[in-house]
Amino acid sequence: MRKYLIEYKSFPCVLNHDFNNISGIKFFATYSTQKIEYIIKEFDSLDQAIDFEIEKGEKKLVFISLISGDDNFSKRNYFIEYDNKTLTASEEISFSYGYKIYKIYFSEEVFRITRRDKTGKSFEFDKYYTRIDNDKISDSFVDLIPKFNDVFLEAFFIFDVIWKNTKKRGNSLKPIEIEALIMQGKKAFEERSSIPFSQIKWQQIPSISKEGDSGTSLCKKFELPGLSICKVEYSAGYRSDFCFEKGQIFHCLEGEIIIEISGTDNINLSSGDTWLVSNDTSSHRSFSEKGVKLLIIEGDFLINSID
Repeated sequence: MRKYLIEYKSFPCVLNHDFNNISGIKFFATYSTQKIEYIIKEFDSLDQAIDFEIEKGEKKLVFISLISGDDNFSKRNYFIEYDNKTLTASEEISFSYGYKIYKIYFSEEVFRITRRDKTGKSFEFDKYYTRIDNDKISDSFVDLIPKFNDVFLEAFFIFDVIWKNTKKRGNSLKPIEIEALIMQGKKAFEERSSIPFSQIKWQQIPSISKEGDSGTSLCKKFELPGLSICKVEYSAGYRSDFCFEKGQIFHCLEGEIIIEISGTDNINLSSGDTWLVSNDTSSHRSFSEKGVKLLIIEGDFLINSID
């Protein structure tokens, strides 16, 4: 097993992985709002993700995705926790309430939810859920939780529902109720997640700068549940630093860009052109020789639903 060092304010932690080399690492914070919104944000560093502040009374979880240098489709995901000057990483979310211990194991392929009593070794609740079936999100998994199409949001959603119900019910929450409560949370989210009439005032949204393999990107992001709209400007010579698998709609506002797609011909876009692809259909990255301005849209509606 290979080792990869991460640090938060000089506190170290080791990630175990089986990659020959690493091409990149991504840092995310997931959280909910009092309006029943579930949000994920990407950060440039672990310090930024852990220090990011959310609404009082809500919970935030931090995750890391380690990307293989041999195959950009391969990654290992970790839940990161900092407590009492100790930094830890795990492939499961673990928390306790009273004398009950809950664990949520998450991966691209499968989830597992367990509950046991601190005083006993046997599980009161222990169920596996297949996430990916025949290269797409399984129907049974979508029955349980919303179509986030993001493993970190899915893990956070399950955690958030169980955590909030343990706060209300304490140890009186019965194991047989766990699945029903998760589906009840899904129903409440979907009833609130329709897109309202919205005006985007781009001039009021701050730009986030990020370095690519070469060049720099400036991004302004507007988010609603299940929808992300970004106004992006790439500098001359910009090349993205990793390959995307997420579904995206690219609309070129000004300039020219090349979409480099693994295993097929490149796509050239110029002002007024649009290109789109659903999730997990291709591995693609961007390059602009002279700079470009884009509108990039991502959302749950780009889930690949082809059988």
